[in-house]
Amino acid sequence: VDSTYHSSLSVSHCQLENLSLAICTPTPFTLTADSVQWIDSVN
Repeated sequence: VDSTYHSSLSVSHCQLENLSLAICTPTPFTLTADSVQWIDSVN
């Protein structure tokens, strides 16, 4: 994400252990650890 670029998109970032997540949405959204769903295994 280029923080110097001015756009109408909202960017939110969250660090979870060794995972770094960022989302870019047209509406404000705050990414938190509670909004992330962990899946232990995939069948």
